[in-house]
Amino acid sequence: MVAQNSTLNDLEEKIKFQKRTLLKAKREKEIEEISILSKKKDLLHEKGGQK
Repeated sequence: MVAQNSTLNDLEEKIKFQKRTLLKAKREKEIEEISILSKKKDLLHEKGGQK
């Protein structure tokens, strides 16, 4: 019983770590997408302002 509890606790910790890792990756991707969109927006404004 103690061994099973230990195994369950280890699995729960691994799941928490994986969830945090996934969330971090999702946030990094969102930031990258926002950055790309901002650059595109800036380029469009620069082109529009030069005409």
